[in-house]
Amino acid sequence: MNQRLGRQSKEGSPQERMLAAGRKLFFERGFQNVSTDMIAKEASVSKGSLYKYYPNMAGLLKEVTRAEASHFQAAEPEQVPTPDWTCFIKVESVF
Repeated sequence: MNQRLGRQSKEGSPQERMLAAGRKLFFERGFQNVSTDMIAKEASVSKGSLYKYYPNMAGLLKEVTRAEASHFQAAEPEQVPTPDWTCFIKVESVF
């Protein structure tokens, strides 16, 4: 257990953990309901580390969206589900 943070350390680089935390929390709660404190806690990093990689929440959302899109590009066409475009419209409104 990581005594300083009071929780178990996680696998992966800090940036990988931040992306995973952002993805998880954005999908569970929605972008508007997620704070930097929540992401930092979930990723077991400091807020300073989070801001080092992503100067704002929109930057993190953009990177999460890019990573998700790359999974679809690598998939076989029959494996890609028909998208629900409402989520993309919501993401576009952030930018």
